[in-house]
Amino acid sequence: MEMDVINIITNCSLDPVDLMDSGLFATSTGFILFTIYFFLICICSIVENTIILMAIIRIKRLHKRRNILIFNLAVTDLMAGVIYPSSVIFNQTYMESIGFIIGFVSVFTILAIAIERFVKIVVFTNHSSHIGTKRQLLGASIIAWVIPSITLFPISVYNYTLHLVIFLTLGPLCIFVVMTAISVLYLAIYVKIRSHDKRMSSNLNLPEKYKFTKLVLQAYVVIVVVYAICWLPWGIESLRIMYTMYFGFDEENRCIVSTLAFYIGVAMVLLNSAVNPIIYFLRLPDFRKGITELIGCCFKKAPVVENCSPLNTTGRHITNSIDDIELT
Repeated sequence: MEMDVINIITNCSLDPVDLMDSGLFATSTGFILFTIYFFLICICSIVENTIILMAIIRIKRLHKRRNILIFNLAVTDLMAGVIYPSSVIFNQTYMESIGFIIGFVSVFTILAIAIERFVKIVVFTNHSSHIGTKRQLLGASIIAWVIPSITLFPISVYNYTLHLVIFLTLGPLCIFVVMTAISVLYLAIYVKIRSHDKRMSSNLNLPEKYKFTKLVLQAYVVIVVVYAICWLPWGIESLRIMYTMYFGFDEENRCIVSTLAFYIGVAMVLLNSAVNPIIYFLRLPDFRKGITELIGCCFKKAPVVENCSPLNTTGRHITNSIDDIELT
């Protein structure tokens, strides 16, 4: 079946589609409005994620283990704001491939966040300090970039037809599978927290610390929900296009690989890149304080510091160990 699909696509002699000349919009006004929205979202994504990356790098309170994956996700969102419009403007296969790789890295980074929380809270509830270390999370982030790059990029450069098949089938299927896996992981985390809610607060005698962990988990859930809302339209339309190409009633329908709904789905994907930094700011207290400090120090032209008042030993221990809360 896969070879039949490749043969159909090959017979259509497909090339990367130029959105500006594709005639997908019924009126010029619709095209102009879509273009304004598209590039405005890209600018917002670039600016917002640049602020997030600068905050993680410069603000000491954000130098935490869990923020390594947030940093990686912000990098993908920043690159999406640069690569996706470049792919539309220059209409180059390798640009499209880079955008495809960014999407893979993004979805697997979100999966890694869910797995890391699941392992720390549900699986290894005791003596798990050696699980999910900074070095391990950094290695996972690097692997998330290396594997798609060495497997997908050469395919897109030397065989665009095969790249298109993977792009329209493997990409959406990965989203559906990963979203299902993440839902199961967070459901298990939710059940674990609910069953230990009162006991954990009393045993640790650190209600603020426990509350902070729950806020972080809630923020991760919001990130996943927004990701699903923004990516599912593209995934569904991609599979529909692939179905049409294979089961089209006539040869003309089988060659339809670009639709307005598809590019609206791409615009929704970009919207996700612009919304994520807002979620960090609204749902994660550390990021809200860190970004406020960063912006304040930029205007004052003063060096960035974590806190003007020194922490005592106990306070510093509690602050540094927030990420290591476990359910026992």
